[in-house]
Amino acid sequence: MATKANSANKANKGEMASDAWAKKFEELAPVRPEIHYYRPEIDGEAVPICGILLERREWTNQEGETSKNFVFALTLPCRLFSAGNPEPSEYSAGSFAFVKEWAQLRDLNRYLPTVGPNGYESVTEILIVPKAIEKRNGKPMRRFEVRARRLGANDSPVGLLAAPTAQPVRMLEEASDEIPF
Repeated sequence: MATKANSANKANKGEMASDAWAKKFEELAPVRPEIHYYRPEIDGEAVPICGILLERREWTNQEGETSKNFVFALTLPCRLFSAGNPEPSEYSAGSFAFVKEWAQLRDLNRYLPTVGPNGYESVTEILIVPKAIEKRNGKPMRRFEVRARRLGANDSPVGLLAAPTAQPVRMLEEASDEIPF
């Protein structure tokens, strides 16, 4: 028969275990995070974005159109869109966002993280503030004010998953007696 003290101890151990799991969950970065979509304007209001620039990706949508995007880990909350949801939601620091590579943002390629043998060595926090759309050569062009600061990866205000340090190992097509070293 369990005593009240044993029941209390079991309850406390359960709370401690769940606290440990919650803490560990916060310490680790997601391996396949959900990435939301940034739009520089929502209902006629400019929407700034601030985050750590992680990578540049090409993405092909369901219609077969390819676009170039930067992936940001937010360092400040931002209104973003999720796939299949026409309404924006507020996402907190640490969330991930696709930022389209508009003409004025192409220079961000210079600020992609540096990677060394132990993962990220340095990263850049980028602030993008949308400005008015201007006409250039008769075409509308989005303008932005962009600010940046380089940080050591350990100084990042959000947790970063370490960059891969080696190419994935491929299995040999055929068995071989040769030792590959």
